[in-house]
Amino acid sequence: MKALSSIIALTFSLNLWAQTQDYLLLSHDPAFLERNASYTKTVIRKGRTYVVTLNQAFETLPLELQKNLEPIKTHEIINQETFFSFASQDADPRIAELTKLVKPENIRESIGLYSNLEKRATNVLDTKKNSGNKLTMDMLSLEFRAQGLEVSSQCYRKRKFDDECNIIGIKRSLNPAAKNYIMVAHLDSVGWDKAAADDNASGLAGLIEVARITKNLSFDNNIIYVAVNGEETGFNGSTAYVADLKRNGRLNDVLGVLVMDMIAYNKKGNILNLETNNEFLDYVEWVGIQAKLYTNLTPKIITPAWGSDHVPFLKEKVPTFLLIENWEASNPCYHKSCDTLANIDANYAAEMIKLNLAVTLQKAGLSL
Repeated sequence: MKALSSIIALTFSLNLWAQTQDYLLLSHDPAFLERNASYTKTVIRKGRTYVVTLNQAFETLPLELQKNLEPIKTHEIINQETFFSFASQDADPRIAELTKLVKPENIRESIGLYSNLEKRATNVLDTKKNSGNKLTMDMLSLEFRAQGLEVSSQCYRKRKFDDECNIIGIKRSLNPAAKNYIMVAHLDSVGWDKAAADDNASGLAGLIEVARITKNLSFDNNIIYVAVNGEETGFNGSTAYVADLKRNGRLNDVLGVLVMDMIAYNKKGNILNLETNNEFLDYVEWVGIQAKLYTNLTPKIITPAWGSDHVPFLKEKVPTFLLIENWEASNPCYHKSCDTLANIDANYAAEMIKLNLAVTLQKAGLSL
């Protein structure tokens, strides 16, 4: 009887386990995690992979938590360093030489410039004229023009004083059959004055540095630099940009997308995270090879995608990856006022941008 009771108890426990739903947390904002800690139990917490179960019924949770939970099967998660055989590819000497043009001092200067502004949050567009967000848009437009790009604004939301817009710079190919390779970084912040150096002035610095180096080069395809707005409030800018591509039938013209978000904090070796969804693992594994060939970075591949501007592209099945710093040694000033130039590692950011450059040179088809 005792043995039978044990079997029944074990069967009951297994049934409960089988019914338990795991969820991927879609926000790691410190204040958000603190507010909602009592509602969940951690299953996996490893860098960008944060999986929980619920302590109560989903429908009884706070709405902000419901919106940031995605049902997931843990066997579908990838979070590991990559190990590659290089027999299929050698470094291209021309690309290797061009990556040497990435300058840490340029990156530091750009990060300092944009992180020294007033609040870059989108809500300040409703509070004053020429806010930090508007100045960022204007400065990027000027910078893109200085790099010889065809510049436009995609304004997707009316605000009280200045519209909320994406800033787009296109390096046109002379090839009449050219397609598009897209590089993305968000220009907004969560809303501290003279902050948001890593998140995401560092990504903007990446756009600017790659545009500078490629200014006088020729390509078989167009390179599109997109400084999106509204990432911190739900990927509003990238969602609007993807919707425009879809509406105009241009999604099929996209060769791939590279998203830079937080690429300049480094406290645990030169590790980078490459994040996508499982269907584009081949793309990201190829990017990992480029990291080994042209940088001193150690790539770690992560799936599934969450929490940045790669998500809207991936929802439309566009080959896209996020390049982001090592989340297992995450920036302690993430979404805080201390996210300043003082905590930036410009040499590490330079390696990240070398990778972006190497990928872009190849995907856009550097002409001989």
